[in-house]
Amino acid sequence: MNKKKGIIVASLVLSSSIFFPTVSAFGSEGKPTLEIPMEKPSSKKPHPVFSWNIPGVNSPVLHPGLARGAGMVQQPLDEIDSVMSDLIADGVMPGAVTIVARRGHIVQQGAYGYAAKYTDGIKTEMDHPILMQEDTIFDLASISKVFTSTAAMILYEQGYFDLQDPVANYIPEFAQNGKEEVTISQLLTHTSGFVAWVPLYAQEETREDRLQYVFNMSLIIRYAFNQEKSTRIVI
Repeated sequence: MNKKKGIIVASLVLSSSIFFPTVSAFGSEGKPTLEIPMEKPSSKKPHPVFSWNIPGVNSPVLHPGLARGAGMVQQPLDEIDSVMSDLIADGVMPGAVTIVARRGHIVQQGAYGYAAKYTDGIKTEMDHPILMQEDTIFDLASISKVFTSTAAMILYEQGYFDLQDPVANYIPEFAQNGKEEVTISQLLTHTSGFVAWVPLYAQEETREDRLQYVFNMSLIIRYAFNQEKSTRIVI
């Protein structure tokens, strides 16, 4: 086992936050909703048509383009405006930015609602709400989990660590205030007993200070392992 890589994995997993829901790109019949069906190449078409699982060559640079040039259909893209507007009207979120791109073509992009509208968690409106812009900067938050969990599982498959290894095996400073037995698996599955969310970006000043903040944290739920039933119980 490579301890250095294990430390990297544990650090990445530890730095992750809550998940965001995603929207499936597949319709009720399991078929992609933004796909042009496979057709035979035609000399009259300036762009070849790609199926969903053969996306073609990706461009390293995104640029405005047409749905046809990206191998997509226009109608579902046209519905995004109304979907986002309905979500904002229903109070799901104060605002959002969307961008859809394929093969280097940006085929849809829009800003909706407000970037800042409320002063607190009970939706007290600001005197001067800030409109959302296409270049509004967002906190990545749990989007990083998509990459963290994938990277961790690649190293797991390569045998660099075991999912049931205590995090403290790789980061000894983590073994404080009841966290000695917290495993990598528990961090990945949100069952470690940590408080659900902590705004680490607002804590301390440096990365090292924020790591120390996590090392010093206590668990709000502690678990014991029942060997007989192979289950964990809350203690």
